[in-house]
Amino acid sequence: SIYSDERFEKTTLADGRTLMLWGTVYDVSEHAAEASPASQFSRFAELVGSSSLAEALQQTEGQFLGVLLSQNDEATIFADAFHRRELFYANVGAALVASTQLSALVTHLPGIGHSMASLACCMAVYGNYAPKRHTLYDGIRKLGVGERIRLSRTGHVLEQDRFTPSEAK
Repeated sequence: SIYSDERFEKTTLADGRTLMLWGTVYDVSEHAAEASPASQFSRFAELVGSSSLAEALQQTEGQFLGVLLSQNDEATIFADAFHRRELFYANVGAALVASTQLSALVTHLPGIGHSMASLACCMAVYGNYAPKRHTLYDGIRKLGVGERIRLSRTGHVLEQDRFTPSEAK
């Protein structure tokens, strides 16, 4: 189930999949100046429909989180290329719970406590903040750059794009 108190865009792609997006897609084409937010979402939806999600994300700028629902009871949770919007997630039994607010998971999940190793590392090495993909709590993680969560009835898998640096110009 997906619950949101935040406004989001939703469309059904030609192949029957449903795309939901929270945040902003920035059009990087030559027509970007006259592109409205709705047309930018439509362009992203066209990219997802005509190529893989990973390819569409590589061709799109923005600050967003999304869910792509397939007709075979699978879903993919993803973010923009640089994960400008954070997504926290935790396993609860056989289920996965995700939120854009760390406090929501900490407050509502039973048995969540601080990770002493993470606290010590963050305070000594990272200047009092947790690096991407980590939190200060046992069992709660952040979705990292290039990562997506694919959900199915049998569980979930964390997918990661291989980092390929751009050529110097």
